[in-house]
Amino acid sequence: MQNGPNGSVLLRHTSEALPTHLIVVNLDSRLHDAIEEMAAFLPAFGVTILHAHEGENASVRIAEINEAQMIRMMPELTSIDLSDPYPWARATYRLHRPALMHALRTAFKSWADDRQQDRSVLLFVGAPRTPVEAALLGELPLDAQALFYRRCGALPLVLRFLVAPRRPPELETDLPLAHVLSDLEQTYFSLPDYPEPFEQHADVDRPSSSPFDTTVWIDGEDGTEVVHLLRALLRLHGEENGRLSGNFPAGRSVGRTVSATPIDEALASDAQIRSIDWLALCAPQFTPRLWTAGVPALAAVLDMDHEPRRKRDAYATIGRYERERNWDANLLVQAYLSQLDHPGPPCEDLMRSDFPYRLTDEDRPSKLEMARYLSDLGEFERAARIGEELLEDDPHHRLLNRMLGADLYIAGHRDRGGEILRHCIALTEIDPTLGEAERADEIATLFHLLRDETAAISGYERAIEADPLNAHAYEGLILIHRGRGETGLADHWLQAAQRRDLDLPLVTGEDRLEEAFEPAASSDQAAAAPADDAKTRERRSRWWNFLKR
Repeated sequence: MQNGPNGSVLLRHTSEALPTHLIVVNLDSRLHDAIEEMAAFLPAFGVTILHAHEGENASVRIAEINEAQMIRMMPELTSIDLSDPYPWARATYRLHRPALMHALRTAFKSWADDRQQDRSVLLFVGAPRTPVEAALLGELPLDAQALFYRRCGALPLVLRFLVAPRRPPELETDLPLAHVLSDLEQTYFSLPDYPEPFEQHADVDRPSSSPFDTTVWIDGEDGTEVVHLLRALLRLHGEENGRLSGNFPAGRSVGRTVSATPIDEALASDAQIRSIDWLALCAPQFTPRLWTAGVPALAAVLDMDHEPRRKRDAYATIGRYERERNWDANLLVQAYLSQLDHPGPPCEDLMRSDFPYRLTDEDRPSKLEMARYLSDLGEFERAARIGEELLEDDPHHRLLNRMLGADLYIAGHRDRGGEILRHCIALTEIDPTLGEAERADEIATLFHLLRDETAAISGYERAIEADPLNAHAYEGLILIHRGRGETGLADHWLQAAQRRDLDLPLVTGEDRLEEAFEPAASSDQAAAAPADDAKTRERRSRWWNFLKR
C-alpha cells in the first residue's frame, strides 16, 4: 500500500478545494426507475448516472450473445464447458465492454474538459442475481480504474455497493455472489499494486490492485437501502459542489502531475470545507476491503457533520476500523468461496487469465488509450506497434495518425514517422470539427516536431491571430526562437503572453522544455541505443507531453 496515497486523484486536489465528479453506475435493471426518480429532484452538477443492464432503457444495454460471439470473445474455448453459464457471462461482459468503456471515457472527458480537473468518485451498484450481473460487478470497476489511471495518472475512489442477503449460501441461488466474492478476493489480495504514475512498467497490460476500491455489502434483496443512501449522498454532494463550483485549478492543465497532500493533512483540510468525507475511504490502513458494518455506519463516516470531533481529529470516524489482510477469518465469505474451485478456470482466474483480452478487436478506443498510455510512459516502440495495427483498419483517423507518427518519429524512425505526420497535417487542414485556432496550433506543432521551423512559426502565428489567448502557440514560438538563438523574438512573444496573463510553464517554470529535440538518428542507430537511457527517455517524454497538450 506504499503507493496508495500518492496514487489518489482525490488527495492530489485537496489543497485546491475543487468540486467532485460523482459517477453512479447502476448494474441492476430493477433499480433503474428508482435511481432516475431519486436523481431527478436533486442537484445535477458534478453527477453522472449510467445504467448498464439488460433493460431497454439502459445507457448501455447488456444483451444476450450467440455462440459465434461467445467463441470470438473466449479464445481459451478449449478449456470451457459450453453448458456452464459463467464463461458465457464473461464473454457477454467482454462483448459489451467497449461500449461500457466508451460511456465511462465520455464521462471522464466531459468533466475534465469542463472543469479542468479530474477529481472523481465512482459508485457501482449491483445485485448479483445472475452470472452476467456477477461478471459486471466483479470486473467493470477493475477496468474502469485502469481506464481512469491511463487517462489521469492517478486512481479514483471506487465503491461497489453489493446488494445481497448476508446469510449462508444456498447452492444454485447464491453462486453468482460466490463468483463476485472470488473476483474481489483476487482483486484485493492477489493482484500487485499499481505502480507510481508514469514510471516505466513492463506489464502495463496486466491487472493491478487499487487501494481505493472498497466493497460495501448491503444486506437486502431489492436495493432500497442503496437508493436511500444515494439520495442522502447526492444532497450533500450538491451542497458541497454548489459552494465550490467557482473553483478551478490555478495554472495547471488537466492530466499534469501534481504532488499528493499527506492523508492526515488532507483529512483535516477537508473537514473545514467539505460536506462528504470521501478521503476517509482513501486511508488504506483503516478502510476495510469488505464493508460489513452497515449502511448507517458508512453514512456516518461520509457525513462531515455526523461526528463533532472530526475537525480536531482527522481519523475521528474512520480510525475505529482496520483494513483486513485477507478474508480467512470471515466465515461467511469462506462459505461462499468453498462452492467454487480455487483457483478457477483460466477464464475466471485474474492471476492466470490473459488480461489483454480486455482490449478486444472491437475495442478500438481502449487500444488507442493503451497506445497513448504507453507513450506517456516513454514506451514509444510499444505504442507504435498498437498504433500500426489500428491504422491498418482506419488509415485516415487524424488523431491516430498524429499519435503513431509522433511515436515513430520520437523513437527514431524518422522516415516512416515523418510520412505519417505529413499525412496527419493534410487531414488536420480539412477536419471540419476543428476551430481555426486549434487547427493552426496542431499543424504548427506537427511541423515543429518535423523541424520545419518556418512552417511551424507561420502556423503558431496563425493560431495566435485566431485566438490571442492560445498559450500553447506562444510556447511553441518561444521554443523555436530560443532554439534558433533569436533571443529578441523569443522575448517578444514571452512578453506578449505575459501581458495577457497567460501561464507558460513549459518555457518559464520548472517543467521548461529546453533542448527537447535530439539529433536526427536512423532507425538502426535508434535500435542500438541503450533501452534504459533515462535521460533520453525523459526528454522524449517531455516532447510527447508538449505534442499532446
